[in-house]
Amino acid sequence: MLLGLKAPQTAPGQAGRPGPGAGADRGVSAMTSGITHDSRWVQPGDVYAALPGSRLHGARFCEQAAQAGAVAILTDPGGRDLAAGCGLPVFVVADPRSRLGEVAAWIYRDPSARLQLIGVTGTSGKTTTTYLIESALRMAGHRTGLVGGVETRVAGIAAASELTTPEATDLQALFAVMVERGVTAAAMEVSSHALALGRVAGTSYAVAVFTNLSQDHLDFHDGMDDYFAAKAALFTPRYARAAVVNIDDSRGRRLAAAARIPVTTFSASGNPAADWHAADVRGGTDGSSFRVVGPGGVEADASVTLPGPFNVANALAAIVAAVEAGAGTRTSRVQWRPCCAGCARSPWAASLSCWAAAATGTGQSAR
Repeated sequence: MLLGLKAPQTAPGQAGRPGPGAGADRGVSAMTSGITHDSRWVQPGDVYAALPGSRLHGARFCEQAAQAGAVAILTDPGGRDLAAGCGLPVFVVADPRSRLGEVAAWIYRDPSARLQLIGVTGTSGKTTTTYLIESALRMAGHRTGLVGGVETRVAGIAAASELTTPEATDLQALFAVMVERGVTAAAMEVSSHALALGRVAGTSYAVAVFTNLSQDHLDFHDGMDDYFAAKAALFTPRYARAAVVNIDDSRGRRLAAAARIPVTTFSASGNPAADWHAADVRGGTDGSSFRVVGPGGVEADASVTLPGPFNVANALAAIVAAVEAGAGTRTSRVQWRPCCAGCARSPWAASLSCWAAAATGTGQSAR
């Protein structure tokens, strides 16, 4: 059992599937309830996406999908004839993999748009920042979710992750599960692979966060410019309504200048040109404390029990993202601390799954 769902509704590597009819739009199709690209995990009412593979075409397994209860097939021209033999309606598009996210979002009634979803991308800091954001959202009163490389969480129920960003069909099903279980806000790691491969197509982010960019994944991307372009795609109207960008990073400054959505900038180094910056930073082996300075004279004392200046940047990114998502800063002190003795003794060994945000005092609202 994964995330509290019975085994027949859950595939290995998947965070879960919504219950029957959870995502189906009654005005579109009462019989279509889900979509999967793996014939082994088809459930009654699913659309089976028969994709070309490195060795075999998924259309070879259409009969298996039909026997499991699939109601339609989505494939490419290469799979048309094979799919036609299973007796189900067949929809053919030139590149079905690139359309999976949008189709899945349509089947599940655009679940990400019903969440206050914050996506975080960058070479470093994605995992830490998403945990801090999720904690901030929870402390603001939201029922929360988390999608990342360490684990996936839905309303407090956790499962280990296999990919930083799930495949498109799994991701939209996960959002539908979140909505079904009353989740109102979520934080999510968004990898460059996911953006380049279309895994987040059909996803709507309230806020997209950029942490930094350094040399990585050049076995997949054709140089740093291609790597940056993949990340920058998140900061467009196709995906996000607002951006939070680190301008201590040279690529962040470039992104902030070129983004086609509203941008809020931050600087952990204290750059006064940023909309938000850190001041009076004091670091030690047990973490850092600093002053958050924002627009209109907003200030707050902050601390994070994670060492290193990069975690000041991660914490500041989380604070600004939460504010831009509407959480506000109703307190004059923001403190992240471990919520159990095990985390306090060894925070990295405990992963970041137990980090909780605590806030005390009163102050100005940032929104």
